[in-house]
Amino acid sequence: MFWFILFLVIYMGIITISMDKESENILRSTAKMMYGSRKDALSKTIVHSITKLRNERNEAVQNFMELFMKIVSLQLIYKSVCSFLTLIMN
Repeated sequence: MFWFILFLVIYMGIITISMDKESENILRSTAKMMYGSRKDALSKTIVHSITKLRNERNEAVQNFMELFMKIVSLQLIYKSVCSFLTLIMN
């Protein structure tokens, strides 16, 4: 148990940020809706948001790569068809 607590202390960061009042109110109300009045509600809300953004970004990259591979496959098919047509036309 001691090592687990030590691990948390070593790898937890502290960040101080400034934001406008409207953003602060949105953050606080979202934290209250998601986690109630827990002491770590703000931290959990921010971590949840960062994780969600990271997952959405990873999904967007994955979708782009799948689309890119389809385009490359279509280009290869197109080149193959063109080569085939060139062979049978000559």
